[in-house]
Amino acid sequence: MKKVILLLGSILFIMSCDIDPGLEPTHSGFTGTVYFSHEPPSGTDKVMVVAVRNFPPSGVTDLITGPSLSLSSDSATYEFYTPEGTYEAVGVVWKEQGQAWSISNIIGIYFPTSDYFTPGQVHIGSSTTVVESIDINADFSRAAPASNSGIRGTLNVKGEWPPSALSVPLAASQGGLPTSLLDIEFGLPIQAGFKSASYSLSLPPGTYNLVGALLVKKDKPVGLESLAGYYKNIPTSVLPSAVTIETDTSWVEPVDINLFFN
Repeated sequence: MKKVILLLGSILFIMSCDIDPGLEPTHSGFTGTVYFSHEPPSGTDKVMVVAVRNFPPSGVTDLITGPSLSLSSDSATYEFYTPEGTYEAVGVVWKEQGQAWSISNIIGIYFPTSDYFTPGQVHIGSSTTVVESIDINADFSRAAPASNSGIRGTLNVKGEWPPSALSVPLAASQGGLPTSLLDIEFGLPIQAGFKSASYSLSLPPGTYNLVGALLVKKDKPVGLESLAGYYKNIPTSVLPSAVTIETDTSWVEPVDINLFFN
């Protein structure tokens, strides 16, 4: 019997040495509080904190998601566990009932300073680091119900691409000049290097006073200075032209944009 016990003990010891460390729980991440403004839309399904390693994200698959947030009060604390590394942006995304997650429904972004065009980085230095006070203001009035509308057009490059160019996301803003990234609707980035490229940007109904294309460069934050070109229905005009989407099934085209590089 003693030999059997020793044999079982040896087997268990060997098995414990072979456990994949990837199965161990993650002890690093960040925490904070989300402060809500306005009432959640009636079609609200879930709201959660998300993080991305690259900003702007190239799609919903780039989002690293945390747990769903409680909507029982005007604020919710959260704990977000994720491997060590640098996250270029942290935000809050809203999901409509019966619809898939969409990067167009980011209703809040972590801004540690008064620069509301540059998301705050979150750097997790080790496997045991937990960064605190990553607080986010989330505005439910920015949540947009699903629609089948938007704009289509062509991007045309004038000049030579900068060596550091990575991609070109489309962007559109209602109202006057945007005061924050949250005022801007982003499209999926198009890889840099083209001379001409067709695009399609899904947008809810409304009037967009600025439709443009941003140039994302390696190791450079995305901001207003990233604007590489904007839509003008009169080529000689120095001001952007407005685009109005009448209904939730309307597509406006062609909305062509020239990108000017030195």
